[in-house]
Amino acid sequence: PPDPREEALAATVSQLLEKEHLLRKQIDGGISRQAFDTYIDRLDGGKMFLLQADRDALAIYTVIIDDELDTGNLELAHDGAKRYQARLAVVEKMVAEILDKPFDFSNEEWVELDPEKLKLAATEDELRDRWHKRLELEVLERVAGMEARLEAEKTKKPTAVSAATASITATA
Repeated sequence: PPDPREEALAATVSQLLEKEHLLRKQIDGGISRQAFDTYIDRLDGGKMFLLQADRDALAIYTVIIDDELDTGNLELAHDGAKRYQARLAVVEKMVAEILDKPFDFSNEEWVELDPEKLKLAATEDELRDRWHKRLELEVLERVAGMEARLEAEKTKKPTAVSAATASITATA
């Protein structure tokens, strides 16, 4: 059963958008389409969890968000949250499987990090590949960071404080 507060929340959002917002736009199908795209972007902005099939399944809400606000029935939010939680469980298992095996750094790969240039993955295999490349990149970045810190420590000249500490340690 829906939360009884959802009806009040929906009414408040409608009033704020239509009467208090700077643009004072009427909530209709056009606004619903914009809201849907924004919702999907906020739900998985990095495009690392949802599949295109998830978006397609949620697309039934594209033009009825205004109706949901009118009735106080926020099914898109519930359905979206369920789908996201299900995807999260799949991705957690996927990441564990990826990290369970050593990475092969001998091949040259490319990874797109800008979500604006990505589409939602079409298949779980495509999503797995996206995660594999992202995790491999994170490992490489951490190793490079550690190597840079080690190199900086090697080239760092001893200061008066470190020289004094070394002198005290040597005499102790």
